[in-house]
Amino acid sequence: MKNFITIIIAALSITASASAAKIAITGIHTDTSDNFTFVALQTLEAGTEIYFTDNGANTDGTIYDGEGILLWTASTTVEVGQVVSFDNNNEFTKANNKSFALSTGGDQVLAYTMSGDTKEFLFLAQTNSTQFQSSASNSNVSALAPGLIEGTNAVAAGKDAGSKDEWDNAQYIGTRTGTADELMAAIANTDNWVGSNSSIVLNTEAFTITPIPEPASLSLIALSSLALLRRRK
Repeated sequence: MKNFITIIIAALSITASASAAKIAITGIHTDTSDNFTFVALQTLEAGTEIYFTDNGANTDGTIYDGEGILLWTASTTVEVGQVVSFDNNNEFTKANNKSFALSTGGDQVLAYTMSGDTKEFLFLAQTNSTQFQSSASNSNVSALAPGLIEGTNAVAAGKDAGSKDEWDNAQYIGTRTGTADELMAAIANTDNWVGSNSSIVLNTEAFTITPIPEPASLSLIALSSLALLRRRK
């Protein structure tokens, strides 16, 4: 009985964490022309709004105020696994009066949603180093904002550990099949990224998201198993 309850709780926790894994940034291109890509790790309904900026973040959740902020608004439903590209995409509009301009000296793309005045940080990818910085001391470096964990929903995909050990361009090259949680972890793993100081083409191939049981299904399975155990007693 106790073991089955433990299994149910664990399974429901996995489902809940997957539902929170909304997007992951999969590529950054700073050479002409600027571009970045992200994958939808759950279905994004038409009207979904996500902010993207090349400003760095601080550990208290504030962001540097020197660069542009873009608002992406889904014009149609974005199916789970679909990759969205910034380049020539009119779903992106300016959300402030500053320029979104990715630096060839290393930069980052930070994704978040807004609830009133509160930011919920979704993903952070940087190309300036393999280590995040302690603060956003300028527009091209970033610390980890609240809710962002390196290797979970943040990746430092530079060339080496120094703050200027950068790649101009970098992208994810790992598996494109798995659960939302598995893919989020894979994308947040620096070992699954490759960089270049020459122009590259960012991969827009769709991911295949493996479904996991819904909570209702898990509950039915557990109840059936408990009933079977009681009959055996």
